[in-house]
Amino acid sequence: MGTLRKYKLAPFIVVLAAILEIVLAVTMDMSVCPDEGMRYPISEWISQHGTLPTGYEESLINPAWGYSYAFTPYLPQIIGALFLKLTSLFTDNAQALLFSCRLISIFSGIGISLLSFRIADRFFENKYSVYFMASLVTFLPQLVFICSYLNNDALSVFSAFMIFDAVLTGSEKGWGRKTRIYLALGTSICILTYYFAYAWVLFAIGGYFITALKNTQDRKVVFKNAGLIALTVFVLAGWYFIRNAIIYDGDFLGISQNKICAAMTYEKTGVYPQGNPGGNHMSMHTMLYEGGWISTTTKSFLGLFSVMCVKLKERFYFAYRWFLRFCLILFFVYRNKTRKKISTTLLLSMLFVMAVPVVLSVFSSYYRDFQPQGRYVMSMLPAVSVIFTAGVDAFSVSKSGKFAKLLPALMGIIWFLIFAVIYYAVMLPTLSAITLPGAGVMDCYEVM
Repeated sequence: MGTLRKYKLAPFIVVLAAILEIVLAVTMDMSVCPDEGMRYPISEWISQHGTLPTGYEESLINPAWGYSYAFTPYLPQIIGALFLKLTSLFTDNAQALLFSCRLISIFSGIGISLLSFRIADRFFENKYSVYFMASLVTFLPQLVFICSYLNNDALSVFSAFMIFDAVLTGSEKGWGRKTRIYLALGTSICILTYYFAYAWVLFAIGGYFITALKNTQDRKVVFKNAGLIALTVFVLAGWYFIRNAIIYDGDFLGISQNKICAAMTYEKTGVYPQGNPGGNHMSMHTMLYEGGWISTTTKSFLGLFSVMCVKLKERFYFAYRWFLRFCLILFFVYRNKTRKKISTTLLLSMLFVMAVPVVLSVFSSYYRDFQPQGRYVMSMLPAVSVIFTAGVDAFSVSKSGKFAKLLPALMGIIWFLIFAVIYYAVMLPTLSAITLPGAGVMDCYEVM
């Protein structure tokens, strides 16, 4: 709340983003939301039965893929089931019930936007740089889309922001009880959402020990508090993996049972999905470049909508790429200026949490299922946004004159305006069937 009082436009930005996400959440059909058709039934099942399902529930198994999402962590669907149950007491309208489950993603989006201000406030001297980073995060088209329907991605990204914020708070103010609980909560949420974001769990562990040992010489206190954090995480998240280990013969992650279920379903139905590149003897280099993995993942990190079939015109991707390249160039040019806030250790840690989801997504596409989707690497967003903003901030405070000081604000406005065009002329008409005046004649996208 202190950050919101410090930055007067922050409430407006957060509320605006929430409204835009709510508009999509109210109007979007499930068919345009990746994986929601497999995740929403889990919330329905929990709401109807009052217990958690196993992955082998026939009503949850997708016949095309041969498995369900109930094998691996699904915290957003559990929370969604609570909203669904509450809403069902007042209405049986299908769209209202679906919207109630989508609330967890909307709340995650609000949390992400708020934490982007908190984190930026700790790094940057120029207040306009704080607004710039918050805009980078809040008005990233793909993130707005993700925060509008039921999935694991939105809460996963929110947990990454929580962990980053908790470590920064512990480093700055010390590891009091509230900060330790905060870190444990963010880590628990991360564990119960998506393994693509698990690098942040390692960041939480390393970040705690590095900052705690730096702030105090009493190692006993440091390790005692570490044990309390670990115990809290075990209580909040461990139950799920213990349950999996019991019902799946030791497979606490549920991944092996997922494969077994798929094989059983394929044998039963005779329908087999398309093989993966590795299984088809394609080289990884071919998959990454000629197969379009890098290009598609990059585009879908920025904005590739519906079930990966609504593509922006190339001029938008071109503008985004050069915009971000400019930010990166400034970061390298002004690296000496940014060391005060972003130490080499912290920079390497941020590069680590950026690299791990990319590596996991590459190997998943190559050996398991070819899915070059930006949402799988979206957990890198906290680190990416800080790095892209740091150079702009360093330039703005090292140069004299109004232009330098206002550059972050100008770039934030440009970023928002690009997003506004995409939301108005692409996202609304293709995802919600809302076509506002003038949008229909704007050539902004193509359907693949």
